[in-house]
Amino acid sequence: MNQSHIDFHKISQALSGSLEAIKSEQLDSNEAIESLTFAQETLQQALNYSLNSNFTRM
Repeated sequence: MNQSHIDFHKISQALSGSLEAIKSEQLDSNEAIESLTFAQETLQQALNYSLNSNFTRM
């Protein structure tokens, strides 16, 4: 997959919006919150990898 076509900002916004919506529902949703938090961490790792990969190609 070409990394230049990945919109990390949009993905981050979607994850954050989902996380806020679930938290505002105040239901027993620990599993969903954990999953979204893990997804945010994974997204950050992917962004860091993408930035480092692009930097080392220069």
